[in-house]
Amino acid sequence: MNQSSISVALLGIGGYGNTNVGQLLEAQKQEADPNAVRIVGAIDPSPASCRRLAELESRGVPLFESWRAFYASHRADLMIISTPIHLHARHVSAALERGSHAGSIGDINLNASRICDSHAASREYFKRFRKFPRRVCAQKSTSSNE
Repeated sequence: MNQSSISVALLGIGGYGNTNVGQLLEAQKQEADPNAVRIVGAIDPSPASCRRLAELESRGVPLFESWRAFYASHRADLMIISTPIHLHARHVSAALERGSHAGSIGDINLNASRICDSHAASREYFKRFRKFPRRVCAQKSTSSNE
C-alpha cells in the first residue's frame, strides 16, 4: 500500500452524494497511482439511491448504514459529507471527534444559520470545531437550482 495514500469515506451516497461518488471514482481512474485515494467506506441508510452503487461494490467498498457503524470498525483520513444540510454540523463533529478531516458540499454559508438551526448554534459548533487538529472544508454549491 502506498504510504502517502489518503483514505476517504463517503457519508451520503445518494442525492448530492451521487456527484461526489462519481467525481471520486472518475478521479481514481485518472490517477497514475490508483491507490493514491482509497475509498474505505460508503455510508448511507438507503444506498440503493446511489447511481454507481454497483461500481462501489465491485471495488470492494464496504457499505455502512450509519457513521457510527463505520467508525466502530474503520477509520478515514477524510470524511466527505453529502447529507442533508441540517445534519452537516453533527456529522462534521462526529468526523473530527474520530480523527478524520471533514469535507462538506452543498449550498452552505458558514457564517449563516444554514449549517445549524440558528446563528447561536453555528457559533457554538465552530468554537467546538476549533479544538480539533483536523480541518473542515465546505464547498458552496454554484448551481442556481439547488
